[in-house]
Amino acid sequence: MAGQSPSGRAVTRVTRSAPRLVMAIVGESRTPTAFAMVNAHWSRALRRRGVVKLLAADRVRDGHLAPDVTLHHDFTKPFGTFASPQAGHLVAVRPWDFGPFPSAWVRTIVEQYDELWVHTRWIRRQAIGGGVPARRVKVVPLGHAPDVFRPEGPAFRLPTRKCTRFLFVGAAVLRKGIDTLLKAWRAAFRRADDVCLVIKTNPQDTFYQGIDWRQRIRELTADGDAAEVVLIDAVMSPARLAGLYRACQASVFPYRAEGFGLPILEAMACGCTPVVPRFGACLDYCDPRSAHFVRARRIRLPLNRRLPFNTLGFEEAVDGVDFCEIPVDALTGVLSKVASMDGRTRRAMADASVAAARRFTWDASAAAVERAVAALAARGTPVRLRPPRS
Repeated sequence: MAGQSPSGRAVTRVTRSAPRLVMAIVGESRTPTAFAMVNAHWSRALRRRGVVKLLAADRVRDGHLAPDVTLHHDFTKPFGTFASPQAGHLVAVRPWDFGPFPSAWVRTIVEQYDELWVHTRWIRRQAIGGGVPARRVKVVPLGHAPDVFRPEGPAFRLPTRKCTRFLFVGAAVLRKGIDTLLKAWRAAFRRADDVCLVIKTNPQDTFYQGIDWRQRIRELTADGDAAEVVLIDAVMSPARLAGLYRACQASVFPYRAEGFGLPILEAMACGCTPVVPRFGACLDYCDPRSAHFVRARRIRLPLNRRLPFNTLGFEEAVDGVDFCEIPVDALTGVLSKVASMDGRTRRAMADASVAAARRFTWDASAAAVERAVAALAARGTPVRLRPPRS
């Protein structure tokens, strides 16, 4: 900034900008898992925006550097074993899909973490229901890459001549409702019908090894009486996956429990209108104009058991569950309705799906991270560093 000195000579004043906040994301970012993909997208978007300085996680672990805020988003180790930095605020990014948060998680969050970040209002309610103070639970939505997931672009070439194609993307496990989908598909259509169900799974997802329904899917593909089913058991690049969404008219996600549902959002962004339960996480971005809703029964039960929650051997003591169940006949009816829908109505719903997805991008998600980090860094002493109360 230019000005004048008392002698009248021009001087230059240097205006120093406020130092950027420093944050770190602790957790995998390269493995083929959903949480690692979130970490990778957040890291890229935050670096691109340049509002915060992102510190490499390994520099946090060595104990020499302490960010203003550390995000712990790691499901490869038991929760509670993370050695936190010696300074700065600590955030747990940790959805729990099956109901109220486990009591052990709640204790760890209350004693060690300044905030818990979840991705939908539904999971926020479950965290609070488990005992996490409401003021410490923040919703930070996820997003998609609009330059990749968009209605314009090439479509994936599928090995089918059927005109109406339904698509399921995700782990072929009971939580995702794959059993309900296969039963409804058998009930709704026959081999002669002009429909095809495309099921895209990921053979490298380490969290579902040995518990998925791929063998049942293969049996259905070989059934001469069943309507056509195509199984794609392969890792796909984002661009190829977007092409797969564009190759189908509707996507089907009959989940029992879900933390956000990234494939649902990606499908919507490509104009592949989803079939979803009128329940849970998807209600943050789906409405009757942009999605085909299926009625679902809410199931809340006390449990008081230790249950495995992935195939890495991790177990948690679970007090109760809260999920939904889609009746097979209800899904059968919606699939039949979608298959008989006229082109004009389909296009209108596809346009509404694309418009709804536009609000949820990785750039918007990174902006929400930045706002949350700034608000947290402005607070006082981190929870874990406060003196114990007598």
